[in-house]
Amino acid sequence: MLSVKGIYSNGQIKILDQVPDLENVDVIITFLDKKANPSVSHTFDDAQFWNLLSKLDWDADLQDDVVKPVVKGLSEMAIGDIYQFEEILAEKLYHLDSEAIAKNIGQDSYKDDDYFSNDVFLYSRCYIVACGQEYYYQVLQNPATIVKDKEFDPLLYISQKAYEIKTSRDDFSLLTRFSYETYSNKEGWNLKNGFMDLVKGLPNE
Repeated sequence: MLSVKGIYSNGQIKILDQVPDLENVDVIITFLDKKANPSVSHTFDDAQFWNLLSKLDWDADLQDDVVKPVVKGLSEMAIGDIYQFEEILAEKLYHLDSEAIAKNIGQDSYKDDDYFSNDVFLYSRCYIVACGQEYYYQVLQNPATIVKDKEFDPLLYISQKAYEIKTSRDDFSLLTRFSYETYSNKEGWNLKNGFMDLVKGLPNE
């Protein structure tokens, strides 16, 4: 996924950020409510991100309930902070997207010439992020220390739920600078083409 800034004026959109050379690719344009100040926050940082995740209620019976304190806390912040939370989350997941980590997630680990679930790996990376800053950087440095067979996909929907509470709307959408989809990190997988490069090759319907 890709997030860019732009200005809409007189029926035209001017892109303010530099974007990759993508041709013949369908895009989604989201018009943000200027009065609500929904631009990505420049004050919400890593420390606030990890602090919010420390509020996860691991004693809850259901995974969806585990994230409720974080959703509540994020919904009480500015809309720009909600967007920035999503940006930071996507970046953290992107950096975990590597073959070395995929080979250490447990029963569904990556193996050459064997089926590998992109979604399971994504949800496994979500669990690593959800476990907090110390564990996250530990795994990056030493993938062999990963707690096996753990997934936590509710992490992906925190921003959306916080936005819905904040705005009473269900139109949350953000193309983040980093894609958290499996195989997006070309360096992590030693690939010539990553997820976004593959998207470029998809035929138009």
